Amino acid sequence: MSSGCPRPLTQPARKGKGPPLGVVQWVIVAVVVVGVVFALFGWDRYRSSRKVASKSSQPTSEVFTDPSTGKPMRVWYNPATGEREYRPE
Repeated sequence: MSSGCPRPLTQPARKGKGPPLGVVQWVIVAVVVVGVVFALFGWDRYRSSRKVASKSSQPTSEVFTDPSTGKPMRVWYNPATGEREYRPE
């Protein structure tokens, strides 16, 4: 028989299982992922340290000062691929 107490409408929280990620945690995860992608693919965009210089590239008249090193950089253009390379003067 029943004791006259109604059953609770909600289930009690289970112990041992943490709450799902909140908005703040998702923002932190997204910032970390974007940072990792940027570090892997975008960091050396204007640096020629990783790339091998192409023999079919031609120098252009574009020269700029690299803001991080202060060195003048010349833009080289490969007409076969359309790729632009940035080499120190």
